[in-house]
Amino acid sequence: MNYFSLRAEYIKTVIKRLNAFNKGYRQNLAIIPGEDGFGQESAYFIKTILSKKDFPFYTIYINCTYSDSYIFLKNTAISLLNSYLGISLSDLNQLINLSQSKIPRTTQMIKNLLQEKKQIDILKILEIVNSFLQEKENSRCIFVIEEFTNLEKYFHKPYENISKFIMLQNKCLFVFTSTSSSKAEYILGNKLNLLFGNFEKIRLGKPSYIDSAIFLKASLKKDLPPVFFSFLLDITGLNPLYINLLTQEIPNGDNFKDILWQMISRHIYNENSYFYQKFINNINILQHLSKNSFEFIKVISAIVNGYIRKKEIESFTGIYKNISLKLNKLTELLLVEKHGNIYKIKDDLFSFWFLNVFSAKITLQSISKKKQNEIFREGLYRILSSLEEQSNIPSTKKIAQLFSLFRDDHVRIKNQKLKLPYLKRTKLINFPKNNFDIFIG
Repeated sequence: MNYFSLRAEYIKTVIKRLNAFNKGYRQNLAIIPGEDGFGQESAYFIKTILSKKDFPFYTIYINCTYSDSYIFLKNTAISLLNSYLGISLSDLNQLINLSQSKIPRTTQMIKNLLQEKKQIDILKILEIVNSFLQEKENSRCIFVIEEFTNLEKYFHKPYENISKFIMLQNKCLFVFTSTSSSKAEYILGNKLNLLFGNFEKIRLGKPSYIDSAIFLKASLKKDLPPVFFSFLLDITGLNPLYINLLTQEIPNGDNFKDILWQMISRHIYNENSYFYQKFINNINILQHLSKNSFEFIKVISAIVNGYIRKKEIESFTGIYKNISLKLNKLTELLLVEKHGNIYKIKDDLFSFWFLNVFSAKITLQSISKKKQNEIFREGLYRILSSLEEQSNIPSTKKIAQLFSLFRDDHVRIKNQKLKLPYLKRTKLINFPKNNFDIFIG
């Protein structure tokens, strides 16, 4: 099973829409996480389809995570001209020089708009796309906007203006992606609710444990011991994007701990890796929230260290004032999620990285990189050895240990609220001959 097989149902729908667009029927798309899906996968999902399938469209890719109106304009122009020329350059002036003899009106509009010093209107940027489609008759383009819910931060009434453009120009298909299903649903339902050119929602749900396990097994191309296999499933949180990226290069050898170390060292400990850069961006966002930004980092540190209730977090961090506001802000940023009175880091791999990489690097920053790597490797080996030991504990004993952790907690699972009772004393009675156990609490 590969990524296309795992997401076959969703991919089939998108390819059907793109083929229809090629024949003149446009259906704009919004790719968002399902109720229990993964927001990070949405952008990767559409990029994978467009890179693997040969569609006769010009493509514009824009990421709105960190931007402003000028950067949005510049990146739109760079992406459009690169797609038109079939090259990959980052110098906009060079791209304009290479294309201005063929699409003079479009390149002139770009140059004129770049000279504007005031806030740029998104409709003027869309007029560049419109000019391009007029100069290149019988052409079509796909405009992919990642994190489209951020557009209001950079433009005045962006969704209303995009709606106008959609009504007037039917040769441009928009694909919106977002990591926030609630924000995306609100905007699509209230600000982009069009009579014509409406958005079809592709909700990427969370794959089942079995499907994720099959996908991981196929991606690894080798058999790992069950405890190490489960370790990879756990830290990736069953996220197809994470599994796909983490298993792109599988080291050779028979030492399974060393294989895992090489994979995690390359993709998670390495400061230039996708995951490290992604997760350090989360930290950078927190550092710009307020003067006391370090308090947000302390709250995350508490949760990854197992302090998952509000009072426990207060005790660990020493923060008693406005702790609820901080937890709410972290929830709003999709870094933390609340289940009843229990808090959890939303992204399992970010949780692993924060506890085992970020926190360690702060402590070890005064020693050499080589020594840091040795300490990281020893730390991972300890984790794996501990998991091996735990795998030998009988399942009934593990269940008893789990029940002993309850503290009259209230947990909300989807729409159901459950109470986890506090058990002062527990007792396990075994009947080995009957393969039967009774747990008393």
